[in-house]
Amino acid sequence: KKKKNNHPQDLKFYYVGSGSSPVLGKKIANNGDISFYNDAGNSQDFFWDASTSRLGLGTTSPSNTLHIKSSNPTIRLEDSDVSGTGIAQIQNTGSGNLRLISDPNNDASSSTIEFEVDGTERMRITSAGDVEIKSGGELITYRGDNARTGKLYTDNNAMTLLASHDPIKYWADDTGYHAFGFGSDTTTNEKMR
Repeated sequence: KKKKNNHPQDLKFYYVGSGSSPVLGKKIANNGDISFYNDAGNSQDFFWDASTSRLGLGTTSPSNTLHIKSSNPTIRLEDSDVSGTGIAQIQNTGSGNLRLISDPNNDASSSTIEFEVDGTERMRITSAGDVEIKSGGELITYRGDNARTGKLYTDNNAMTLLASHDPIKYWADDTGYHAFGFGSDTTTNEKMR
């Protein structure tokens, strides 16, 4: 009579690498964890933690549903039904810095980064460096390239400011000082009270 095995073992898959010795490629542990190893068979680069239902890329201790760990962790999103290479990326550039990348190879001429809330676009960063903040019929456009072009629209109870080559400038400080400047004046000399 065949004896029942009360101690289930890990299920391991090997393949023959460049040498003659078998290399561990995959392992299903007796607790349900699944590991995919690198081509040397010594690093679990892709790990499924069955007890927490978490996936680790570059880590065997995933602390979130998806945990990516590397020296330059990047998620690449590529659109398959556009001409060119419609690529966007999310990247950790070090020290916890987050970088959102739209069209990293500059294949398109007018890429944007868009932010939606409750199904409605609320903010957009354009390829020209403009930051557009939208709220209903209001639009705020900010340009940080010293091109002196901007728009500020609000509702009827607020202010509408149009600035092109002769902007209107407003200054205020914590002493209660307020000043307006016009045209090419870049000082804080009072022009209106």
